[in-house]
Amino acid sequence: MRDWSDPRHTLEAALAVLRAPLGETLPRLAGVLDDVLPHRAVAMLTGDCAEQPIYAHGDAELTVEITSAELSRLSSVVDAGTPWFGEAVVAGVNRPVFAVASVPPVSAGSMLAVIPDQHTVPTAKQGSMVQLLWDLTTVHIVDLLSEAVPVYLAENRAAASERAKAVAELTGAHAATLTGLLGVLRSRTLDDAAARRTATNLAVSALMELRSTADEERAASEEAAGEAFERLSGTVGLLAMHSDVEVERVPPENGQRRLPSEVANAASVSSHWTAPSPATPCRDGAPP
Repeated sequence: MRDWSDPRHTLEAALAVLRAPLGETLPRLAGVLDDVLPHRAVAMLTGDCAEQPIYAHGDAELTVEITSAELSRLSSVVDAGTPWFGEAVVAGVNRPVFAVASVPPVSAGSMLAVIPDQHTVPTAKQGSMVQLLWDLTTVHIVDLLSEAVPVYLAENRAAASERAKAVAELTGAHAATLTGLLGVLRSRTLDDAAARRTATNLAVSALMELRSTADEERAASEEAAGEAFERLSGTVGLLAMHSDVEVERVPPENGQRRLPSEVANAASVSSHWTAPSPATPCRDGAPP
């Protein structure tokens, strides 16, 4: 049992909590609280982390059953700075619970619920010590969360960037397919049967490319320059089919060179939009 009358021991306990990373803060605090208020489990409800508002540590049979709804109801009767002890439903059972709450600056507030060992009734001194430790811990948690937010936002931005890249690639592919289909259907050099056959081949080819898992792999990693050129060359060839435009294809000197997916995708989109368009007015003002 720690001697809390010894300033050195008290400061060591506080330092142990302050040195803990975010994921270890509650377990570290629970270890310190063992000397103050023996317990089976602890749980915290924080208003500063919408991604994960509750954390729990201790007896697994209890922690897996604790819900945010239970802690929210408990928080409605616990005032910041005033320790509370009474009966409350936690982990699905009405049981004795000790709770403290704290609202440090620039914080929405946090509450700590402690399920004491059986037949344990906290004294005023124990309650005061737990309150002070929780006040210290919440300040530490707020500081850690403020540092974690940019990382969380960066992950969101990365995910949004991947979605935008996928949308851009799909948009380019759909535009290429529609442009090719219109070019075939409006061509004056094909009869109806040939136009339908060519349009069908073009649509089937587009569907195969859309469903290809190779496209998903390209979006996630890299692609050889030669493979990217062959793919784009085939697409541009379909778009230029049955038009008066001649396409010159010059393969890369080093076809094995790896290209980032962003570069390959940008080239694909550029090729789709610079290819011959059937919307170009007919020569001599003749209708299509």
